[in-house]
Amino acid sequence: MMIRPESGGSETPGRRRYQRPSPTALRNPESNKLLRDLSARRHQAMQSLTNRARANRRTPPPST
Repeated sequence: MMIRPESGGSETPGRRRYQRPSPTALRNPESNKLLRDLSARRHQAMQSLTNRARANRRTPPPST
């Protein structure tokens, strides 16, 4: 059962904070690019971890 926020927004209130770029990042595109690369890499690592966990759950334990 989903609990709807009082504001009526479809997304969590914490999500909006990360989408807005900081003024320093706007002024320095290189750091912005680095940050985006870093977050993308972290997302990739997290996905690979969850995928591995899912695969491990799928395979039955060896019956010995």
